[in-house]
Amino acid sequence: MFSIYKEEIMNYLVVMIVTMVIFSIFILNAYHNANTEHPYELEDHQVSKQDSLQHQLSIDEKKETEHDHHSMMLAVN
Repeated sequence: MFSIYKEEIMNYLVVMIVTMVIFSIFILNAYHNANTEHPYELEDHQVSKQDSLQHQLSIDEKKETEHDHHSMMLAVN
């Protein structure tokens, strides 16, 4: 009986082993990435005092935000 299903059982075993290897590689890669430091290149952005003051003045002049209350009327026909 084993000889009848030998090829089918071998196919299932091969698929199972390949799946286990791929899954193991994925888990090991995730573990390695979780335990390594990921360096990021940081740039030193300098904001001048004049630019900061101009930006603050432009914000103060606008004063239109989503938090302002506007009266509204709805007409239903």
